[in-house]
Amino acid sequence: MILGEAYNVLRTIGMTDNQYEFSRIWLGRCRSYMSSTIARQRRPCADALLTLAANLSRASARMRQSYQHVHANMLDDLGGKVWVDVMGRAKINHSSPLN
Repeated sequence: MILGEAYNVLRTIGMTDNQYEFSRIWLGRCRSYMSSTIARQRRPCADALLTLAANLSRASARMRQSYQHVHANMLDDLGGKVWVDVMGRAKINHSSPLN
């Protein structure tokens, strides 16, 4: 699950301390959001994923300003995975006039 991967990366590089903080700060949800999502085996809501993607992008930009490019690259990679998850949920009409 993308939330678990995101949490592990952010915790490894010292940007979050626990699931409560991750849920509130990175996902913009209540402090028990991640643990209850995991326990109920539910996919995270799109709003939480979009909030995570935006926060990762902002954090990456701050990292680059302070020349922490390795961590910024990690956040960019993670943000890309979040976007893949979000886009995978989109209902795509294959007969769209854009094709």
